[in-house]
Amino acid sequence: MIALTSCANHKGWKETMSDRTLPKDRALRDRAARVIPGGMYGHQNAATLPDGFPQYFTRAEGCRLWDSDGNEYIDYVCGFGTNLLGYRHPEVERSAAIQAANGDCMTGPGPAMVELANVLSNWSNTRRGFSFARTGPMRQPGASPSREPTPGSAKC
Repeated sequence: MIALTSCANHKGWKETMSDRTLPKDRALRDRAARVIPGGMYGHQNAATLPDGFPQYFTRAEGCRLWDSDGNEYIDYVCGFGTNLLGYRHPEVERSAAIQAANGDCMTGPGPAMVELANVLSNWSNTRRGFSFARTGPMRQPGASPSREPTPGSAKC
């Protein structure tokens, strides 16, 4: 097992990213190059990273993940899933299964969005409210405050 980072060499590790050949990952990259513009999009493109850095992963749990060739890594890249609870946290998995059973990608949001915004508002003591987006660019057009700031807070 090695640490998955954006740098290939770390003192103390017996194996480095550049020691790997990753034949299944290479085959997937070759196939992707034929059907995905540039072979991969955005920040997920590993083409600019050192040789041996995997592009494709088959599973993850806690702070570990496994590439398509079966190699195990500790995820220090801080993938979205590991930032707070790790990959496949049991409570998150249960909640996701409940929501999936009710519907996914519906025309409009569900009540859970209002419930979450309420919890976050109570925790942060703000009167501005919360909005949700998958990426920063999706949210930026509405980033200006929609209501007055909480008394005593800095104004935007």
